[in-house]
Amino acid sequence: MTTIGPVQRARGPRGKALQVTEELQCVEVKTAPALELHGPLTLEGWVRLDDPKCRTLGNPALFGKGYEKGSYSLHARGVSMPNSGTLWFELDAADGKRHIYNPTDVVLSQNEWDHVAATYDGTTMRVYINGRQVGNGMQKTVDIATCAEPFRIGWLPCCAQFTGGMEDVRLYSRALSHGEIFARFKAGWAGRKH
Repeated sequence: MTTIGPVQRARGPRGKALQVTEELQCVEVKTAPALELHGPLTLEGWVRLDDPKCRTLGNPALFGKGYEKGSYSLHARGVSMPNSGTLWFELDAADGKRHIYNPTDVVLSQNEWDHVAATYDGTTMRVYINGRQVGNGMQKTVDIATCAEPFRIGWLPCCAQFTGGMEDVRLYSRALSHGEIFARFKAGWAGRKH
């Protein structure tokens, strides 16, 4: 794991969180076979978007592996974009097609901790905020592309810079169930700090 910039800590729902700023641009996990997921997966973690910077430009990347000819990623829509504050889940296919699911009925909090998750079970893309599924999911069968980029937390190439807190970021090689995601959210809720 490599940090790009000095590490800063913040208080998060489950203990110590990583504070991502313009100085600490991201954390990189060197690519490895375990990160090359071509089918089911889950991206999950606690995030706190700090206004105003991360909501002013484009779509700040929360975490993922590559972008535009990448593999998989989770973003927040920026203030200058339609559906500001919503989650945008992307899967990039081996055939070059980009598949984006951006449900718009729930937005992330401002300057507060939210539990976020995105799952793909081989047929459906789903997004969750604070243990609740957002939208109805998007039916899609995708052979996820291989990508030489590292897994990054807090920034992806061609995306806006995220600023805020990140904690307990996880990648699974399967789609967690709604019950599992709710349990993960509930376990961190008691320690959530505003």
